[in-house]
Amino acid sequence: MPDFSDKIRLNGISQPVGGLLTAASLQSGAVETFFSSHGDFSKPAIRDKLAAIYNEVRELAADKYSGDTIFFGLLDAIAPRPAAKHSQDAAMVLLAYFFESCDIYEDPEQFKQPDLAPMNLPLLPQKHARFE
Repeated sequence: MPDFSDKIRLNGISQPVGGLLTAASLQSGAVETFFSSHGDFSKPAIRDKLAAIYNEVRELAADKYSGDTIFFGLLDAIAPRPAAKHSQDAAMVLLAYFFESCDIYEDPEQFKQPDLAPMNLPLLPQKHARFE
């Protein structure tokens, strides 16, 4: 599995949003426990749905690509409305789990191959309105 902080940096995610993902990733054991107790269907179905949402959000944000834009797009798509803090926290834990496993966002391993370098990724993350 790739280094979590490398993946944050290579996906153009700002330090504040990276901190949210890092903190949420501390609960990945709870996500594993959930998936192991709910059979084989849950994990692939949720992974595939999040990957599809990721691709949609990334496509919509293609002109102004930012890892933060994608993070908040994903969060808005999966957190129930109105989003209570506990619901948003649970959504962030799920995003961090699939972020770490490279099911959403780009895998840093592919960046090591010159033919597959990401296009239009900013070297410095863009600010997001929630952190200004």
